Amino acid sequence: MNKFFILFILILNFLYSNSRFTDNIVLYLDPVNISTFVLDRYHPYQNININYFALNIDGSVNMPLYHLKPEQLYFQNSDLPDSYSQLSFKQNKNDDYFNTKIAAVNQIDQTTESLFQLESKSLVDNINQNGFFNIEKSKDNFTFNVSYLYHYDEESSHYDLSSLNNNFKKENESFISGYNFLYNINNFTFNSNSSIQTSYHKRPEAYALDYQYLAYNEKFIYSFNKINFDFNNISFFLENINHDLVLENDINEVNLFNDHYNIPSIGLIANVDSFRIKIFGSKIDNIVKPNSEIIYSLGNIRLIFSSEHYIKGLLTDNNELYGDYTYNIYNQNNIKISFDSKNYSSIVDLGEIKNEGISYNYFLLSGNIDYKVINFDYSYFNYFNQKTNIGIDQYLNFELSLFPFRGKNEFDLYGKVNYNYYIMDSEISTLTMDLFESTAIEQTAELFNFEFGFIFDYFKVSYNSKNLLSNNVIFSNDITPFKRFDSINVVWVFKD
Repeated sequence: MNKFFILFILILNFLYSNSRFTDNIVLYLDPVNISTFVLDRYHPYQNININYFALNIDGSVNMPLYHLKPEQLYFQNSDLPDSYSQLSFKQNKNDDYFNTKIAAVNQIDQTTESLFQLESKSLVDNINQNGFFNIEKSKDNFTFNVSYLYHYDEESSHYDLSSLNNNFKKENESFISGYNFLYNINNFTFNSNSSIQTSYHKRPEAYALDYQYLAYNEKFIYSFNKINFDFNNISFFLENINHDLVLENDINEVNLFNDHYNIPSIGLIANVDSFRIKIFGSKIDNIVKPNSEIIYSLGNIRLIFSSEHYIKGLLTDNNELYGDYTYNIYNQNNIKISFDSKNYSSIVDLGEIKNEGISYNYFLLSGNIDYKVINFDYSYFNYFNQKTNIGIDQYLNFELSLFPFRGKNEFDLYGKVNYNYYIMDSEISTLTMDLFESTAIEQTAELFNFEFGFIFDYFKVSYNSKNLLSNNVIFSNDITPFKRFDSINVVWVFKD
């Protein structure tokens, strides 16, 4: 990695940048994203858990979940009517790839709105389907959401991801439902969220010097409840997180794992001048763990110090056929500096994460410039002082968009370049439960993507190219090199 370039990015971050810092590590292993992983920026060796409206979707079993979350509506502005529909279509005729998405927003009455999304993707044959529905009821003092998602995906028989053995393909089917309720009256607030996920997973696994299919069912139940009492500059809260996960054999429905944890917490939040102080205790494994967060605000700048204990689950490979599912208790100490203005904002995030078996430091930098005809987003993540290899050492992503006629015409012409750079310290495997194998190796990969098109008030058409330079992008010696993939994308909004 060029040190001058990293220094340049760092300087830009303080001078110009802006970001919501919701970025994680997107690991693009194939052009159609069936085997694309979204890794937790704080834990770059495992998936994030996906949150979508009232749904909480488990990522701890290391199945690629990029396609599981429906794509957000492209057009969302105040000029749209209360009810409208959106059609999105992407195709690559050379590879017989089609991606069709339909969404409808319906304002049922003044307090009730529904959202329906249907997605279908195919590479010659079907590779992904999503059906999502959400209904929201809102009044002055409460909001209630109910969500449901059906998801199916499978690796295409017309694209061989593994260069070692192309006879094994992953398959995933999920049914997920949930609700979210928020109620507020005077100085009292109650928030409740619950989600139930039932999934079927079929995946390859290395066992007894060979590969074979594993088929198992997953049931994941997540619930969160919080009560908050506000008194002028101080508030008190009680909250509880409950997590249940069951993995069972698909053939005889015998439990492979049945794991549970419950974390009750109690604490207070105080606002004193420019300080916001949060102190709370969480009962983890029958021990009360202290947690704290101090935020100092000065104009557009915020300085944040935090220390927190929490639990994350992970399915890991071992000498047993179905591996081992374990819950790990982590301690995270963190310092953040954020800046936010009209056109520029940024966050620098520096900290340490450790538990009994793992320890490392991280430097996370993210920013965005939105100035006149230019929009520039970037993220740079660096993980160092590692006790053991964690998969990703460094990750860089930037996206530069140019709108040469912004605000001058009834449409916008734009061009966009996206760049992803990875430094990995372990071999990636798509034929085992662990995404990263224990074999230590330094592997780099970089991927250029390009897009240009036209945006009208309610219509967008664009040309997209993944791996624009047609380089031989190799993420692992066991994975087929990432080839160039071009497509045409159309998004069209219909007013009801």
